Amino acid sequence: MEDNIDFDEACDGIFPLITNDRILSMKEVLAMYKHQPHVEKRHEQFKSVYAVAPVMLKNIDRIEGLQFVYFLALLIGSLMEREAGIA
Repeated sequence: MEDNIDFDEACDGIFPLITNDRILSMKEVLAMYKHQPHVEKRHEQFKSVYAVAPVMLKNIDRIEGLQFVYFLALLIGSLMEREAGIA
């Protein structure tokens, strides 16, 4: 049991980065992982700033259309931030 505790202590904080892209080097995978907060920022904006919530539309085409409009809003906002040098 003592050996297990020592092993767990030595490995504490270590986690694998898994990808299905066989072309990326380990350094590139790590760089992509470090970019994750930017992706999560967009998801946070999607839920808070744009207040996307469940909708009461019965037609799947309308739901997809509405989601596409929100996607375009996020895309345009991201491009504007990049152009302005904010992000």
